[in-house]
Amino acid sequence: MFRSFRESSIVRIRAGKVQHQETFVAHETILARSDFFRNAMNGNWLESDTRTIEMSEDDPYTVGLYLQFIYVKELPHDSNEPLMDQLEQEYKDLAKVYVLANKLQDTTTKTCTVRRVFDLLQVNVDSEIWLAPDEEAVRTVYEGTYNNDPMRRLFVDVWLGADNWEISVAHDLLAEFFKDIIIATRVQAGLLHKNIAVEHGIERYIDQI
Repeated sequence: MFRSFRESSIVRIRAGKVQHQETFVAHETILARSDFFRNAMNGNWLESDTRTIEMSEDDPYTVGLYLQFIYVKELPHDSNEPLMDQLEQEYKDLAKVYVLANKLQDTTTKTCTVRRVFDLLQVNVDSEIWLAPDEEAVRTVYEGTYNNDPMRRLFVDVWLGADNWEISVAHDLLAEFFKDIIIATRVQAGLLHKNIAVEHGIERYIDQI
């Protein structure tokens, strides 16, 4: 009883290279949504004795975003920034969280990030601003996932629905993304410049997570 409040339930996570390393603390019961963390703490890994998990290859900023998201389902933002800047930054941060969750085998958080992207689509509609994920967000997702990943498909559909979308802009991004844009353009020609992702519904993207 009350196990999650005992000292023994606290896990330390050291993220990043030595020169830029940061240490985070989290509850084992919260981290257990991830197969990676659950395996690390199940008694077979060294980490289960030291209560410290090394993530030297992972960016501390991204790990911090991931932990905040799994605890409060929100990402940090500056409400004083213009709305478009807030949306652009959140797309970038959601991309980072999704890719890390994918690496950590955390399907719950992957699903939550997709749902949050759908929330941003509604912000686009309500504010009459249609902002697609920028190059950094697209690159993060494509470099951290495999072909036909749900977030890849969602980003493609968001791009196709953007009012300012042009094929020349997509061409300047990753070759894989450009290829997916071309394929989706042919398949969904009748939906271009509409809220394609919303037209399809969120189940199209989360069913395969």
